Amino acid sequence: MAGPGAPQFFSGQTAWLRPAIAVRLREGPPPDFPPSRRDAALLGGTIFDLLVREEGEPAAVALASRLHPDGPKAALKEAFRGRAIGHTMAAWRSHLARVAGAA
Repeated sequence: MAGPGAPQFFSGQTAWLRPAIAVRLREGPPPDFPPSRRDAALLGGTIFDLLVREEGEPAAVALASRLHPDGPKAALKEAFRGRAIGHTMAAWRSHLARVAGAA
């Protein structure tokens, strides 16, 4: 699932984006999961943040280290230990709300 989220998270930039994430959540429709190209640069790091919280840093490193042959949803399902993508999406949306609330 390579993309802008991994470098954003591992470089510590995700925390600095909290105000922009709060604005994005207030002023637009709910973001897609995984984030669309339009939102990936802003929200991608939050997926890695959630993954580290729930599964640990090795899971985030594994997700960042390769492209999944079946696409990003399959990569996320694998990263979150086979959990249904809808459940992970709900957890991510709750995580986004917490991140935005901390802004």
